[in-house]
Amino acid sequence: MATETHACNGETSGEAAAQADDQSPDMMTLAEAIRAKETWLARLRQLECEQRARKLIELALAEGVVFELCRQQRDALLAWPVRIAPIMAAELGVDIDHLATLLAEAVYQQLLELSEMRADFTGE
Repeated sequence: MATETHACNGETSGEAAAQADDQSPDMMTLAEAIRAKETWLARLRQLECEQRARKLIELALAEGVVFELCRQQRDALLAWPVRIAPIMAAELGVDIDHLATLLAEAVYQQLLELSEMRADFTGE
């Protein structure tokens, strides 16, 4: 991502925006206010360009995709003990129902632990 540099003092648009954020609008000179406005407009155009290039998506969309993927994984894990228990029981020579119950309990416990995790979209 290229950074916009201002010829007046060599600062990037992010630095200029941070400086503009620190100043109250009634304390700015006209030139500073125009510069702050142009900086914010440039940042807005950059965001719009990144969105059109599909490098940037809405947070709600990302959260929806993550939620759906997690739900699919949860459903697959919940179905796994019933599917694998007969194969394992035959291989080990143990009771299918007992093994299926143990596997289901282990999967459920793992899902409980995973349910405490949260997606962090802040990048921090």
